[in-house]
Amino acid sequence: MTINNASVLAACDPGCITCSATDPSACSNCAQGFYFNTGICYPCALSSNCQSCNQTSPAQCTSCFPSDFLNTGNSTCLSCSSPCITCSSISQLSFCTSCPAGYSLNNGTCQPPAVNDGSVGSGGNACGLSCGSCTVVANTPPTCKLCLAGSVLSTVNGSAGTCLPCLTGCSVCSSTSFATCITCFQGNYLDTSNGNVCQACVSNCFSCTAIGCQTCMTGFFLTSDFACQQTCSIPCATCGSNPNVCNSCIAGYISSTSNPSGCQAITNCTGNCTVCPFGYKLASNTASNSTICSACSSNSNCARCVKNNPASCTSCLVGFYLNSQNICQNCPTGCANCITPTSCVSCSPGYIGQVPASISKTTSTSQAPTNSSTSNTSNTSSSSSPTITQVVTCVACASPCATCSNSPSTCLTCVNGFTYSGNQCVTVFYY
Repeated sequence: MTINNASVLAACDPGCITCSATDPSACSNCAQGFYFNTGICYPCALSSNCQSCNQTSPAQCTSCFPSDFLNTGNSTCLSCSSPCITCSSISQLSFCTSCPAGYSLNNGTCQPPAVNDGSVGSGGNACGLSCGSCTVVANTPPTCKLCLAGSVLSTVNGSAGTCLPCLTGCSVCSSTSFATCITCFQGNYLDTSNGNVCQACVSNCFSCTAIGCQTCMTGFFLTSDFACQQTCSIPCATCGSNPNVCNSCIAGYISSTSNPSGCQAITNCTGNCTVCPFGYKLASNTASNSTICSACSSNSNCARCVKNNPASCTSCLVGFYLNSQNICQNCPTGCANCITPTSCVSCSPGYIGQVPASISKTTSTSQAPTNSSTSNTSNTSSSSSPTITQVVTCVACASPCATCSNSPSTCLTCVNGFTYSGNQCVTVFYY
């Protein structure tokens, strides 16, 4: 359908996954991390880290994201102790079951690469950077006991006790045949028809087979030919290879060749406005007895705001979160989109999630009551934004990676002065 001379609705308001087909701000189903209240999706309390929360008391969690545990005593979500990525149980938050890239798991403890002389974090490792557990005894060569992923502990005379690199893309390889891969890093698949080597997936693919990509990285969607295409940026309803150049526009916008994106916000409607662009709110104009689009306060970063208080946001633009004072604040450094300052959905370029964000089209548990006028499924639209099922912690890519995949040191692109070669960046300067 056409609204305000714009195309069919393609994006519900932030935090909403199902909304009215004629009003993207009239929500009937909220994303995880949000709760429903009179047609609007609000984030659960900032300090709670809830996946879902009590609608009348948003600081009380009813469920947690997979890496956290629900404390039934006070209805809060408890996170594993740093640097654990996942841990054993709510009573053992410091007993790690998985670790960040570059750490080794040793009896429930995440250990950074370091010698056993107390120099943890000192920047040195006598066994090399590929070693996760190094033993140094006076007057004898250092001996590695455990190698990090991507390398293997050699048992061959002359190199025993050292870590040797596996082939590119290989996380675990044979200790007697380094060219034989056993498992691959994410973003690669094991090619058993070609001598057990790891082949790289297509660009921006998280997991794949020989046929093609199965799941894409956050910010990309799977195409019919098993490739990954970047999700269109707002206000695009559809786009080509460039996600910032629209082929068609979401409701509240109209195609315009004068705008770099190809879409222009509709702020002056012919007759009554029915849908407003982001940064505006539907409001009544008593002088003209009509419905208009009223602007939220400039520089507020509101996606929507209160009708009579344009500085009070009800939802935020991408890259911002709504605080308890209804003000939109920047997501933390390295986080491109977040629910709260501690619940990141996707990472900025140059950063990577220690646990990749998991997203799907599953139905959220935070919905409008079934007798609500906004829950009429025959007059609803699904958001182009998928449901979040796992939040991430973003860490910077390791220099000289400009962007990275799967681990901070697995480069996708390189900083100036380096060239890309086999998931690594190699200097172009030779002395």
